Amino acid sequence: MHPLPEPLAISPRRSAGQRRTGVASRVGSAVPPPRATARSALDLWVLPVDLAAPGWDVESAAALLSDAEQRRAAQGVPSVQRVRILMRAALRSLLGDILGLDPAAVPLTGAPGKPRLEGPAARRGVDASCSTSGDVGMVTAVRGGRVGVDVERIRGEDLWGAAAEGWLAAGERAALARLPIAERPRAVARAWTQKEAILKGEGVGLAADPASTVTPVADRGRVRQWWVCPLAVPESHVASLAIAPAGWGVRLRATPPMVLRAMSAPLGFSA
Repeated sequence: MHPLPEPLAISPRRSAGQRRTGVASRVGSAVPPPRATARSALDLWVLPVDLAAPGWDVESAAALLSDAEQRRAAQGVPSVQRVRILMRAALRSLLGDILGLDPAAVPLTGAPGKPRLEGPAARRGVDASCSTSGDVGMVTAVRGGRVGVDVERIRGEDLWGAAAEGWLAAGERAALARLPIAERPRAVARAWTQKEAILKGEGVGLAADPASTVTPVADRGRVRQWWVCPLAVPESHVASLAIAPAGWGVRLRATPPMVLRAMSAPLGFSA
């Protein structure tokens, strides 16, 4: 059992042993997060989804969705429908593997927002989160805690533009201003993904004021009861994972190759 790797680089083609490498340090401290023990560990699954990969069987993926999910997926242009179907099917496939259920039988709420399990499955201690940006998708799940994830394309975010939008706290603005100008767009995007990952994990999303969640202005660190760290994505994007409780160790679980067995596309990408 190990702390989160640095960064958490996930490729479905690697073995579980290959993925458990490296150490994630707390911001401003040389002391890594505690190692997992039987009583203080979260099981973590991370499933990257390459939405640009050829060969996706969208029809088979749609068959895994509930009627409510299919109705919601249909509310958009074809490209939006495709993303909604593939991401929901990926979520169902991962949760089905964790819970020992057929993906179509996973009892998810039909409402949009944070994925939530219903009935007896809700008492299994499994939490999940999803995010997409362009062709990059990410599905995460934990057992024994809470999780949030967010992926964003780096669009040359301007610090002062972000400051004018009001979602940065004063301390974040000051810390970002001290960075070299060339590093600011990625740092601003990273701060946003960390905020949104935490707010997703809390189940409130952007209904809460993002400025009230003050990030470390670093690629990893602790925010309230949350531990945030990067996920490996293409260089054009940034992705952040938030897990709670922050002081616990993490066991990174292998995603079985058949987790998307209803689909014909590759499982994901390597950064």
